[in-house]
Amino acid sequence: MNNTTNLKKTRDVITILVIIITAICCVVPLITRNEIAQTSMISAFGEEITFYGRGIYARNSFSGATQAVAQDIVTLILAIPAMIAALWLVKQGNILAQFVLTIILRLLFRFLILV
Repeated sequence: MNNTTNLKKTRDVITILVIIITAICCVVPLITRNEIAQTSMISAFGEEITFYGRGIYARNSFSGATQAVAQDIVTLILAIPAMIAALWLVKQGNILAQFVLTIILRLLFRFLILV
C-alpha cells in the first residue's frame, strides 16, 4: 500500500466517525424527554428566564434551546446526507466533492466541539 491509499482510508474512517458521532449528538436531544421541576428563574438583572424544561436542553433558556433543537434537525436533514453524498462522490473521483466534504467536515467539527 502506498501513502495515498492510507490517506484515503484515513479520510474515509474519519468521515464515517464524524457522521456517526454527529448523528448521535443530534438524535439524543430530540429523543430525551426528562423534565425538570423548575421552569423559570430570576436572572442577575432581575429578568425572569423561562427554561426549555425537556431533555438535554432542559436547563437552557427556551429561546436558546429551541435554536439548538432546530440546529440539530437541520444537521440531521441537510448536513449528514450532504456528507454521505460528498464522501460517495469523492470515492468516485469528483474533485469538487473533495472541497465540499472538507467544508462540511470543518463545520461539523466546529459543531461537535460546541456540543
